[in-house]
Amino acid sequence: MDALLHWELIIKFLEYRNNPMVYDEAGDCVGRILYNPRNKFIFGNKYLAFINSELSTVMPAQKDIFQHLIIKKLHDQQRLRISTIEDDIDESAVLKFFNSLANKSKKHGFICLSFKYKTSKCAALHEASIPNSQWLKKELSTNSQLTVWPYNFLTDSDICAFFDEILNLCPYKADVYIQDDYCNIRQHTLFRKVAMNDYSIRYYVSMGRPKDLKKAFIKLRQLKQNLQVVMGKKAKLFFSFDTKMKHPRRILFNNLILKVDNDFPALNKSNNGWNIDVYDDHVTYLKIIGDLAHYRELK
Repeated sequence: MDALLHWELIIKFLEYRNNPMVYDEAGDCVGRILYNPRNKFIFGNKYLAFINSELSTVMPAQKDIFQHLIIKKLHDQQRLRISTIEDDIDESAVLKFFNSLANKSKKHGFICLSFKYKTSKCAALHEASIPNSQWLKKELSTNSQLTVWPYNFLTDSDICAFFDEILNLCPYKADVYIQDDYCNIRQHTLFRKVAMNDYSIRYYVSMGRPKDLKKAFIKLRQLKQNLQVVMGKKAKLFFSFDTKMKHPRRILFNNLILKVDNDFPALNKSNNGWNIDVYDDHVTYLKIIGDLAHYRELK
């Protein structure tokens, strides 16, 4: 994941590092986020200057630690990106900076993390509770994966909201790959966030080798019609008759992989036989995308 960290999280990590005998959940969490090799971090020069100024006031002895242990190490590991999009920064404007960067960097998906400040763009770690948005972003940034089960949700609406939060991480106009052999897209609303935004939808179905090719293509054309009713006319349908390609159910975008072990319409409270896994895994993501190249687009 690409992440923006609120300066208070940096302070909490340095405080925890300076006194590791006293456990601090927030400080430990930030450490796991920083040391997760799959994470990259976005800063701006003015924002770095602001953090250094705050450290000079509250933790002057830790200023060099921040520069050498965190910033230099992230730079050396190629996990640091300096943004050119930033406004003047002071304490009251930190979240404005987060929102400004998020709004202006529409083609690059990332998460904003703070300790107690929460906006539509920024998750407050102290409010993390499975399966809410704060918990989702905390788990992906600390562990690069998460799993939820039916008992984690109170209602079917909560399940739909979880899908909304996952899909909120998708960058503007990004490619969204959906593997769903049945393409029973009109039987559920889990993809409503995709349908409401300007994404490039690529839907993949595998049918096995058909006995009657003409009937197979009639069915595929009906699936495409259903898909475009829900997702818009720009949505594309891809198919395979290779039996080895059956039967994944996945959503992929921006190195994220959402995988379910039951049909999408079956993800509800009346059915306890399912779970949802989400991974941030660049290598596996590219392998799956490579496999999808074997599908053919239905024109």
